[in-house]
Amino acid sequence: IRAYGGTAYGMACHFPFLYNGSLQHTCVSDNLFNGRSWCSALFQYTGESPHNLYGFCDIEYTLSDFKTVEGNDSPNRCVFPFIFNNRYHFDCVPDSNGRRWCATSSNYDVDGRWGFCGKKAEDVFVSNAGEI
Repeated sequence: IRAYGGTAYGMACHFPFLYNGSLQHTCVSDNLFNGRSWCSALFQYTGESPHNLYGFCDIEYTLSDFKTVEGNDSPNRCVFPFIFNNRYHFDCVPDSNGRRWCATSSNYDVDGRWGFCGKKAEDVFVSNAGEI
């Protein structure tokens, strides 16, 4: 996701990012910017320089709003982050054919529940994985 406005115009949102002591995996909608959806361009957002690079999200939804198509648990909502191959994934990931999918539970390694991401999710998000 690219940030619009704010201090990080045009920069990529950094997911996850640390805000108020919690990891954020999607754009945040809180009272900081009157409920307007925003993200940090850095790992940590404190609101104080130099940790104040933020921008507004150009989409009105979050990752978890995407419903899956096909797969063994479809239609259902993607669950983020989810564990796959012992790693956290914060968005849809490509299979061996390049088609993007997500887990519909928090731990694919245990549950094996999944579905392909809808076209909107494929167009907007790129994979970002973190070690457990």
